[in-house]
Amino acid sequence: MLGRLLKPLQPMMSAMNRMEQGDLTTRLPEFALPEFRRIAQHFNRMGESLQASTEESRRLALLVKQTADAIMIHDLQGNISFWNPAAQRMFGYAPEDIIGKSSTLLTPASQRADLEQNMQQITAGRKVDHHDTQRLTRDGRVIDVSISAAPLID
Repeated sequence: MLGRLLKPLQPMMSAMNRMEQGDLTTRLPEFALPEFRRIAQHFNRMGESLQASTEESRRLALLVKQTADAIMIHDLQGNISFWNPAAQRMFGYAPEDIIGKSSTLLTPASQRADLEQNMQQITAGRKVDHHDTQRLTRDGRVIDVSISAAPLID
């Protein structure tokens, strides 16, 4: 009797294993027992939500990779943690050569105070919109850029 009551646990465990391995299309059937039915409904809603979030993240990542605008992310200490292909084309640094390095590497000495002021604004939770300034490329050229920056709030 107990074995028959617990039989629905096997498809639940199997579905959780498939979900854990990345199959976000996994869904549970409707069970006769009300408690198991509710578990299946919650599991299925969770799967739908994860699938939608993953798809949205994939589209956003594709947008960031394909945009013509240089996009970089750095922490509040100025260390670069993300570098898109357009930034690589503009500045000449491959991601593995720039990620983890300070954004001051891209800033001419004459613009360091400007960078510090922008960092203070971002640290205070304010945006920097269309700020015209200059930055350095890997080969030492000074280029004119327009910077927009905002704190990422997670």
